[in-house]
Order: sequence, then structure tokens, then C-alpha cells
Amino acid sequence: MRIYQGADRTVVLLSEPVADGSRLLINHVEEIVDEVANRYLDGDIGMATWIDLWPQDYGLRRSMASPRSDISNIVLRRDDERPYGRRWADPQWVPMDLEELTSVLGGAPVYWVPWAHYTTEVVEAYQRQGQPVKVVDDPMDMQPVVAAYRTFQAQGETLSPKVYNVAKKALLITLALRSTYTHTANPLARDAEEPWPASTVVREVPYELPQDVAAELLDPEAVTDSWAAAKTDMDLLNEALELVDEYADGPDPLLEKALQQAIAGQRDVLTLVDPLSRYTYTPSFRVRHVTLQPTGWDAEYLRGCTWLEHDPRETEDRKITRRQARMLAKAAYQPGKFGIDAFGHPVLVDDPQSKRGRTNLVVLWPTRYVGAVPLPYDVRLVAVEEGGDRPVYLARHNTMIGLLPHKTGDQWNFGYGGGGPDALARDIQAFAAGIGEHLDRKSADAATGSAVTGNLDINVDQLIGRAK
Repeated sequence: MRIYQGADRTVVLLSEPVADGSRLLINHVEEIVDEVANRYLDGDIGMATWIDLWPQDYGLRRSMASPRSDISNIVLRRDDERPYGRRWADPQWVPMDLEELTSVLGGAPVYWVPWAHYTTEVVEAYQRQGQPVKVVDDPMDMQPVVAAYRTFQAQGETLSPKVYNVAKKALLITLALRSTYTHTANPLARDAEEPWPASTVVREVPYELPQDVAAELLDPEAVTDSWAAAKTDMDLLNEALELVDEYADGPDPLLEKALQQAIAGQRDVLTLVDPLSRYTYTPSFRVRHVTLQPTGWDAEYLRGCTWLEHDPRETEDRKITRRQARMLAKAAYQPGKFGIDAFGHPVLVDDPQSKRGRTNLVVLWPTRYVGAVPLPYDVRLVAVEEGGDRPVYLARHNTMIGLLPHKTGDQWNFGYGGGGPDALARDIQAFAAGIGEHLDRKSADAATGSAVTGNLDINVDQLIGRAK
């Protein structure tokens, strides 16, 4: 906030960082202007002109070409009948351009902070110094990648040589790729020959790679990995991550962060090998919340669960590892007792006081089919009709034999046209591929969409066109 006091008017310029996507000013402008007026303007909102300046990384002048103005005059209507002492209503944002704002301010400078650097620390430093604050301009986020590289240099001995080498290679390739684009990413550098229309609070200094790292960069065009080898390396990094993440017996936040950067770099390697690659690592199970109804297949699934007398987060259990137990507990709202379902999957009762006979569970739900191939005949996909994310089971001869693998990670439902039936259709397609069968998308959609009434009951043989 800056208040400009002129001979004939007072101008209040309000500006906020919006990097998190939320705008406090838009949602609470009436309360904010009231508070500012009470503190600094003797309580009189009407004595000031109110300006909203929305900071952008590409600068004010560029934003004038945008369909959404980044400078607006905030106009409010006085309403003394409003409750809670709020006297202003119906805020309107009237677009302005920079020339209008400069005129309103009588030529006083407009102070601008690109939101990448719009922090309390930067603003306070500017107020102390009275001159632009030097900040590092790193539009390609190279610093976190270099930090990950340094972590591997310092702690490489804690990982296997294979993991270390794969991680190092992925980081050096992604740094090389980002270095290629850095020279065009900074609009301040690009437009240095033109006068900037606002006084910037920061002076951006381009980030430079450390010399030892720059000397080791790998040429992305020289990558000769096969797609299968690049995929194997991606899996290796993800498996290594599980040994140091927050659920591990020996969590290591620094290595966890470094491996996450390496995994992002390995995605670049996969794209270099195959530009159309959409491969992402899928763990063997997903943490999933399900609400079981007290009837039908949901009730049968619950009856098949056996419950533990102890907490496996502290005492290793042959059926639930400490890591699995920690994952379940972290995802639960109100952790209850741990258990194992009839198929060996760890479960945890969530919110034991659930109403209307329902049972909330957190389940380590499988993401791939590991049963017999070819699939036995007469297998059905079944589920109880209800709202929300529905569990879908495999059944044969009226007996539950497993869970439908949940590869997409999206919520399932059926009986209408929407996201839930769409996600279920995609997972049924993946299931068909897992048993060596092809299922076209149209057939999968028809099996889960608006034609379904009541409970779900899909004969797999009929769906894939398999005859006995």
C-alpha cells in the first residue's frame, strides 16, 4: 500500500502478490478499504481515489495488451444501511492505463514489484534502503536443480552408485535444457533498450550456473538411451525416493527433495528419447478414501477385513509395514484401527464415529492387476450405487475375488455422464489391457455411463467380447 497526498486529491494504491492464485483484495475489498481509511484517512473512504495495481512478472507496459487490465480504479457505492458497520458496497473495477495512473498521481513514480519477488522481505529491504533491492533472476528455476546436484555430491554415498549416476545425469541434462532458454526468459533484459514505465523496487541480476556445474552439463542432443532404459531409470529413482521420504524408517528431507528434482529431470530425458512419451511412474498401490455402505458388496468387503490389536506404525507387522501404516495414518482424518482386507491390502478405519451405518476406510488400493492371465470366465465388475468415490470389486460366482485396479487416481462413479464414470471407464480399459485384452473407449464409456441404472454389474466376458 502507498498513499499519495496531492494538493487536490489523495490516492491510495493497493497491490498484492498473487502467486498463490488467491486475491484478498477482490474478495474483501470493502473491509480492506474501511480499515485503511480508519487507520490513515480519518475514517473517510470517500476522500481518496482507490487504485488496484496487480503485479505481473512481465511488467505493466506489456500488460496493457492483455484483455484483463492490471491497473484498475476501485469504485464503491456508499450504503449506510449495511450491517456490521460496513458503509460501502458494490465494488467495481474500472480499467485504467499507465498514462492515466501517472496523471492521477501528478507524475509521482509508480513502484512496481514483479510477483516472483513480491515478498515481505523485499519490500521491507526497499523501504530501509530507499533504492532497488538486488534479487537473483532465475526464471527457469535452475537454483533448485543445482541445490539437488549439490545434495547428491555431498550425500551420494548413502545411495547406490546406480541411483547416484542416474540422478546426476538427469539433473545435468535438465540444467542444459533450461540454460538454452534462459537468455530469452527475462523481459527486463529483453527490453533493456526501452524505458521502463514504472520504478521497479528490485534490480534483477541474472542467475549464473556455478562454473563446476556448467563444465559438466550434458548435451541433450547426445542422449542415446532407449525408451525402455529411460523408463527403467525413472522407476529406479522413484523406488529410491520411497527409502527417504516422510514415510520411510529413515526420512531424509534433503535427499527427498533432491530425488524429486532428479525425477523431474528424468521426465525431460524421457521426452528427449520420445517426444510423445506420457510415461509416469505408477506405484503398485494408491492411498484411497472409500465410504462403504452397510449393504451389498461394500458390506461383504468389510466382512473380509481382519483387524490388528496393535499400531503397526511403531511395531513392524508381517502384514503391514511401518511405511504403509504411516501412509494410511497421514491420509486419515481421524485414524482408528488398522487392518488387512481379504486380499492382503492394508486398511485403516477413518472417523470411527461415522453416521448412518457407513464405514470410512483408507485403503492401499492396487493400481495394477496381478492375478491369473487369462482372466477366468464369468468375472464381473460390481459396485454399490451411491454418490462420491465408489469402490469397484471383482466378483465371480457371487463371491468377491479382488479389487479393480485404480490406475488413474481419479474418483470413480457410474450411471451418468461425468468425470467419475469417465475415470472408471479409463481404469476398466487399463484393466482389460492388463489381462491381455483390448477394450475400445466407446464400449468402456457405455458400461459406466448414463445407461447404467442401480448397482454396477458388468460381465467382463461380454464387455471384451470373449466367448467361452
